[in-house]
Amino acid sequence: MGRGGVIQYDSNKTSVPISTATSQFDDELMKRNIVTAEQVYLAKGAKSLDEAQRLANERREERKEQPSQVYDVSSKRNKDDDNDDKEYDDLLDDDDDDDDEIDDDPFFARYRQERLSQLKQESADEVAKKQSRQQQNINMPTQIQREEWTTRVNQASHQNWVLVILWDDSSMRTPDILQDLERLQREREHSDAHYTQDDDDDDNDDDDNSYSEEAGGGHGHKSSQQRIEIVYIEYQQANPHWPSTRVPAIFAYRNGTKQHEWVTHQAGRFPTREQLQIMLLEWGI
Repeated sequence: MGRGGVIQYDSNKTSVPISTATSQFDDELMKRNIVTAEQVYLAKGAKSLDEAQRLANERREERKEQPSQVYDVSSKRNKDDDNDDKEYDDLLDDDDDDDDEIDDDPFFARYRQERLSQLKQESADEVAKKQSRQQQNINMPTQIQREEWTTRVNQASHQNWVLVILWDDSSMRTPDILQDLERLQREREHSDAHYTQDDDDDDNDDDDNSYSEEAGGGHGHKSSQQRIEIVYIEYQQANPHWPSTRVPAIFAYRNGTKQHEWVTHQAGRFPTREQLQIMLLEWGI
């Protein structure tokens, strides 16, 4: 049984004992071409597609005889062969009228409602996954090119703090500071969840603890609620005249302009994670 009470037939799952009896629900699904007889018998334990086809063909042969049996009962009232043929044809045509009566069919209405609920849930799950991936992409450090600077740094800083890492890619490895920043970002988001709960429980927080969205805002705990976008760029791409002795460097952008910077005192050395954390606090990020 699938989600929402909808039966899902899977031809790969045939571990149940074979059963040739079909339920009323099976018959209704086949009648409306929602599933085939072969799918039904595979779900009921047919060991192969050939066996399922054989059972389906036997079922069709049996059903071909049923209209004649119905006709035999009704023919007791009328022995005229021509009228009998017409009644037989009418019986065969009944199935063709089913589509016109679908809207008035309680069974199909129930099935349709269950299916719509299932599709809505699947759609909601997919949207949630997509939003989660998009949010994760915002926090993931991204390497940029010089021509992307205006968009990814200046313009983006109107929405979030943007940290720009200048580095030397001659080592052919991503700087460890990116991993440190990712971990700090996750810790910040985890802390935000607790702070948000605390704020909901206490609406009388001191104004001194509020965070100003202007660059270089206060140092209250709400400063952690500011999202940080992290980008990194090879220093010669960012500025061909930037000296290698001043690499690495970190720039903090907000509201379209650079607000803070850190430049190494020793070529190739990044700040430690603890130094980085203190630096961000001092910058109000």
